[in-house]
Amino acid sequence: MIGDYTNTSAYLVSEGIVELYDGVPASSPLTISATPPTVNYRCRVTLSAATGHTDYTGTVTIGSDTLTFSAAATKICTTTITANTKPAVSYSGIDCNLKIECLNVGGQPIYSETLTSITVRLEPHQSSIQQPNGTYTKITDTAIYSTSALAVGDIIRIGITDYTLKQVDPEYDLGGEVEYYSCLA
Repeated sequence: MIGDYTNTSAYLVSEGIVELYDGVPASSPLTISATPPTVNYRCRVTLSAATGHTDYTGTVTIGSDTLTFSAAATKICTTTITANTKPAVSYSGIDCNLKIECLNVGGQPIYSETLTSITVRLEPHQSSIQQPNGTYTKITDTAIYSTSALAVGDIIRIGITDYTLKQVDPEYDLGGEVEYYSCLA
């Protein structure tokens, strides 16, 4: 596949902590529309400011855990919630942004992947770096071209292989379209 110089289907991989809710709640109890983790988990609750919503005094109840707040803060529930189960969530007194994230039973964040379909072209790429003694070291890697905006550290999945972008440079063709040229690890 590498070096065939034709467009290839790929995915831009984004990772984030699994969230059950993030926003200013309108009414209690909350309706959780997010998909819960497929493993047993606990919840981490963060209260923070939102435009016009900065009242942090009150309680948030998730399952049998009631967390009391008097300021913007983050607290972790102690009750374990069964895999694939949406917990009952209610609140009282607060008027601010409420974020509920999922942690494993050991307290570490549970991550999920979001795949965004993109089209790329792969090409072999070589460059040379001058060493202090005057000689050159040749580096061989793979270049990826895409019209999707890419950044250093992004993960591109082609087939079952993940590539981490190490360098990103915009290139402009004669039609004015930007192609992002990136070196893969």
